[in-house]
Amino acid sequence: IGAAACAVVGTVAISVASAATGTGYGYVSEAGAPGAPLRGVYRAGIFAVAAALALLAAALRPIARDALVGVRLWPGILALAVAAPLAATSGAVACTPGCPLPPYENANQTDIVHALASIGGLGLAAVAMLLLAVAPPEAGRRLRLASRLGAGLVVPLLAAAGLAMLIVGRGFLAGALERAALAFSLGWLVAVAATL
Repeated sequence: IGAAACAVVGTVAISVASAATGTGYGYVSEAGAPGAPLRGVYRAGIFAVAAALALLAAALRPIARDALVGVRLWPGILALAVAAPLAATSGAVACTPGCPLPPYENANQTDIVHALASIGGLGLAAVAMLLLAVAPPEAGRRLRLASRLGAGLVVPLLAAAGLAMLIVGRGFLAGALERAALAFSLGWLVAVAATL
């Protein structure tokens, strides 16, 4: 219940804060940059998502106690457990306004730390989706189904967003792809947490 509640609170907070930036494009993290209208709400949302990832990892542990199930479930649990502090770092270390990233913009050290933590947290959450999608049947049909659907949507979107950031840079395309990937990731987190 805690994981689902944190996931819902995080999703709502990030959505509201992101909408308040008024740009309609660009990176979602811009909602947490200094000067953003609902910066505190955005950062609280990121911390709630980090808590949801950690609580989800903890909620999966009892299922993994069975030796045969655990061998195939522990990698997904570990991915979630590592994604949680990375997400928290993303919330704690804000990017500068515009969230500049190389190769098209000059980024400072905090921008790089924020970007690496954000990419790492979201990437590991996607890895967890993939690993839970192939979890043994004993892990539960709904968990596997939600993870298959999540991975099928999120992994291609993250790949496309990454390419857009490298090829085009900051703008509508990269921002729209990132927002879609984040939205489906948060949807997966809420769905999986609710099934447990």
